[in-house]
Amino acid sequence: MTVIGRSIAKVSASVEELGRVNALCYYLNRLLLALPGRNGLARYLFVAQPVPEGPLLPPRRGARIKIEQIDVMDPRLHALELDDAVQAYRRDQKALCFAAFQDETIIGCLWFCLGPYDEDVVRCRYHPRPTDSTAWDFGAYVAPAYRTGFAFARLWDEVNAYYRSKGIRWSLSRISGANPLSLRSHQSLGAQVVGTATFLTLFGVQLMSSSLGPRLQLSFGSGPVPEVEVPAPPAAAGGKSSATAEALSL
Repeated sequence: MTVIGRSIAKVSASVEELGRVNALCYYLNRLLLALPGRNGLARYLFVAQPVPEGPLLPPRRGARIKIEQIDVMDPRLHALELDDAVQAYRRDQKALCFAAFQDETIIGCLWFCLGPYDEDVVRCRYHPRPTDSTAWDFGAYVAPAYRTGFAFARLWDEVNAYYRSKGIRWSLSRISGANPLSLRSHQSLGAQVVGTATFLTLFGVQLMSSSLGPRLQLSFGSGPVPEVEVPAPPAAAGGKSSATAEALSL
């Protein structure tokens, strides 16, 4: 197969996996990143994951994995590709961190905020709604050697137990349109897509287009950022939402 043929096959595979819009954004972003200055194109899906009434894992499954709520500046998090600057940024947002340990070795973590979250890739603040029954999760990570085990489910079981103690019914988050594996992981836990947003940044100027309000906003480095309200689905919602179907069919 020629170089051109391999390139066409690769693009076709990306379209098949990501959908037309997500694949287009992915390749345009690669081109923009090659330009001087701060440039990029990111498309995000907003998802709402229900908090179950009980644990995901049956008793004794994953019993060797211990879950602890730890200080957000805990140096053990450095083993999970986090540094002091990232941890301080999350601390300043009043984020909470749960970590998974096996034989005293940290193997995963999951972060969340009980309030708004300032995006760390683009300029935007997300507001989970309604405020009294939603949280915003991010930073889920399990070390590669443990991704086929129970660490991910054990983390969610402990976080969900915490959510239930606070009356939280939905955990909201954003997923890159170029990360279908993450989307499938969330959907395996019952998550639904509730909206989308695309951020185009050229030489420090950002244009956001979103299915949620504000639907279109231009922002600059020193100016105000978009404030996006991300809603939980109606209480009676079940199955895939129309937004989910649209996002997956593009």
